[in-house]
Amino acid sequence: MKKTRHLHLPRVCFVLVLAVFLIADLPGLVGWKTPYAQPSQRLADDNVTGISQAAPFAVEQEESDESEVTLDAVHTISRVSFSSYGGHGAALYTPGEDSLKSNSVLHSLYEKMKAAAYMVANEEGENGYAMAPVRIQNEKLSSGEIGLCLSLLANDCPEIFWMSRRYSYWYEGNDTVVQLYAYVSGNRCERMLNQVKEVVDGVIESLSPGLTELQREQQIYQWLAAHCTYDRDVNQVADNWHSYAAVGSLLDGKAVCEGYARALQLLLSQAGITCRSVTGTAEGGGHMWNMVKLGNNWVHVDLTWDDSGDEGPLYRYFNLPDTILQQTHTLSPDYTKLSEEELDENDGLLNAPVPACNEDTYTYYRNFGIRVTESGEEKTEVVEAMVQAMQAGNRTVALYIPEELDYDEMIDEIFRSSGNRFMDEVAQANWQGADISYSDCVYYCLQEERGVCIMLRN
Repeated sequence: MKKTRHLHLPRVCFVLVLAVFLIADLPGLVGWKTPYAQPSQRLADDNVTGISQAAPFAVEQEESDESEVTLDAVHTISRVSFSSYGGHGAALYTPGEDSLKSNSVLHSLYEKMKAAAYMVANEEGENGYAMAPVRIQNEKLSSGEIGLCLSLLANDCPEIFWMSRRYSYWYEGNDTVVQLYAYVSGNRCERMLNQVKEVVDGVIESLSPGLTELQREQQIYQWLAAHCTYDRDVNQVADNWHSYAAVGSLLDGKAVCEGYARALQLLLSQAGITCRSVTGTAEGGGHMWNMVKLGNNWVHVDLTWDDSGDEGPLYRYFNLPDTILQQTHTLSPDYTKLSEEELDENDGLLNAPVPACNEDTYTYYRNFGIRVTESGEEKTEVVEAMVQAMQAGNRTVALYIPEELDYDEMIDEIFRSSGNRFMDEVAQANWQGADISYSDCVYYCLQEERGVCIMLRN
C-alpha cells in the first residue's frame, strides 16, 4: 500500500486592524501608543482574514504505476549560483540538516530528498509533478520521520521553492521509498529559478560597498517591504502556492508569512548574513518569521507583521530579543524534544534547535533613529530628515529616546505640549519645501525599544 501525506507548514499570517488610541492633546495630531503588552494592535489598511490550516493526514492508496518514477522521466534542474555581497560570500546555514547529523539514517534521507528536489518530472501525475524517488535501505521509516526531514529541508533551503508539502511513501521489503512532488514541471522550475536568481542578484548588487551587517540587513528589509505586500486573496496553498514560497515575494510581489520569511532568508544569506526561518504561533495561529545572527548574537525579525504597506516597515519587529518577541509570538517546539508519538502527530509546526536571543542593541531605533536630547539640539537633524523623507517618498522619520531621559515626558514635550517641538520642526521643514500637513501626521510609540516612528502626511 502506498501512503500519501500532506505536510502542512504554517499557513497563518495574521494582519489585524490597529486599534488606534488617541493620546494627543492637540487637534488633528494623532499619537499611537502601543506597548507590546497589547499584541493585537497591528497596523494595516483593512481587515485581513487569518488563514487556518487543518492537521496533516495520510491516505492509504493502492499502489499505481506512477507511484515511482524512473530517472529517465525527470528533468534535472540546473543549480544556480546567486550573487553574494562583496567578498563575504553567502552565509549558507542549514540548522535542520546540522541537527540530523547525529542520526545517519535521517541525515541520509534529508540529503537524498535535497538531491531529488532537483529532478522533477515534466508530466503531471495525480499528486503533482513527481520528483526522483528516494530509497532508504533496510529501514522502515515512519511518516513522522519523513515529514520531519521534509520540514527541515524546506526551512533550510528557501531556494527550493517548487517543492510541495505532499509526499508518498511505501515499503518494499525492509526498504522505505519516498516520493516527493513539485508544484510545477521541471522545465518550469528551472525557468522560475533563473528569474529568482535575476531578482536576488539585482538586490545584492545594489547594496553599497562597505556596509556593516546591520546596514545590509536594514536595506534588504526595507527593499522587501517596499517590493512585497501581504496576499489577502489566499486561504490555502491551493489558491496560490507562490504566496507560500520565496517566489511569491520576489517575483509576484505578494505573499503570506512563509513567502516573506523565505524570501528574506534567501536575500540575507546571499548578503553574507546568517538567517533562518522559524515556525510558531502568533495571536493563536500558525506563523513563520526569521532569526538573524549579527556578530555572535541572534535576534528575531518579523517582516510580515512589520510591513504596513505604503508607509513602509515600522521596524517594530526588527532585531528583537526573546523578551519582547515572546509577548506576541511563541516558537514551535524543538523537534529533538518530541517523542516519537508527538512527532507523528505534529502538523509541521516544529523547529530545529533554536538559540537564545538575549541582545537588544540591534533594534532599528537605537541604531538608525535620531537621538533625542533634553535640550532639543537634534532639531536641525530632524528637519533635514523630514525634508529628505518627503522627497524620497518613504514618509517616515525615526527617533530614539535614550535611557537617561523619561520616555513619557519626552513624548509630551515633542508632540503634546503647547508649541511642541514637532510643530516647530514641521514649520521649518515646510519652509524648506517639504509640504507636510501637521494635522494629518501621526506618530507611533515603541516604548520597549525607546523608539518613535513619525509618519508624515501632506
